[in-house]
Amino acid sequence: MEEIWKDINGYEGKYQISNLGRVKSLARTTTYNDGRKKFIIERILQPILCKIGYYSLGLSLDGVPSVVTIHRLVALTFIPNPENKRAVNHKNGVKTDNRVENLEWVTDSEIVLTILGSWVELVHSRGRQAH
Repeated sequence: MEEIWKDINGYEGKYQISNLGRVKSLARTTTYNDGRKKFIIERILQPILCKIGYYSLGLSLDGVPSVVTIHRLVALTFIPNPENKRAVNHKNGVKTDNRVENLEWVTDSEIVLTILGSWVELVHSRGRQAH
């Protein structure tokens, strides 16, 4: 699959995200309040795995840092959400698989049904192993 890069909304010209779930910081020059300038080279950012199993990283805008999750950035950038659903689901259940084809917008109710379905499947598979 070809990797497609798009600007992250609100961070245009500073950061981009790809359809494969990679984030890069774009080359640019920033000016500090005291007039000093700093050149930033383009590079792929390394996300961290947070305690609940999702990849996240810090982005900075005008010196103000914010932590974002990769799956949500991919969904916001690449997946239309005409029904304004609130949550992003990993279709294959793997929280670290942030490819656009593995993500979908869902309602809170749909997330609960997905979790319950996974739980029921796990219970049934364990029951089959016991026999």
